[in-house]
Amino acid sequence: MTDTQAARRSTDLPGATLGVLIIVVLIALTIWILRPFLGALVWALMIVVATWPVMRRLQAWLWGIDGYVHWLTVSPGEDPWFRFDGGGTALAYSGERFGAAGPIPSIRLKIQRNAVQDLTLLDSFKTRRPVAELRAEAARRFNGSRPEEWWNPRPPMADRSSLRRSSGWCR
Repeated sequence: MTDTQAARRSTDLPGATLGVLIIVVLIALTIWILRPFLGALVWALMIVVATWPVMRRLQAWLWGIDGYVHWLTVSPGEDPWFRFDGGGTALAYSGERFGAAGPIPSIRLKIQRNAVQDLTLLDSFKTRRPVAELRAEAARRFNGSRPEEWWNPRPPMADRSSLRRSSGWCR
């Protein structure tokens, strides 16, 4: 490419403007076409966000999980309030910045406490009815499913011996 071609290419302001204008028009048309569905999409997103913690707790209980380890519980970083050096996963933050004498629990810690309380409540029902019956009832009430539908089965491909030998991860 010669210097004049490079100069023409770098100063092609009308072409660049037209490209940006086309992208803006396509985005506007996309929003206009999806406009009737945006309300339903926002509503569905709100329902998912609101029920996600409940679904995760119920899933753990249905699977029989009895333990949980949270990574990075004590090292929020130098200033977890404004510079996250790991503070995005911390369970408690220092209260010094806000004049608190002790640590300030994170929302994450409060959600985990609520999850433990919910699981303890579900476990307390074991004395009244068999666990299998309780799990079936909980899954049915949550979304009309069965406990078997909450577990993703092992894919058949994972059991192919040729795959295991060729990948080198199984000897």
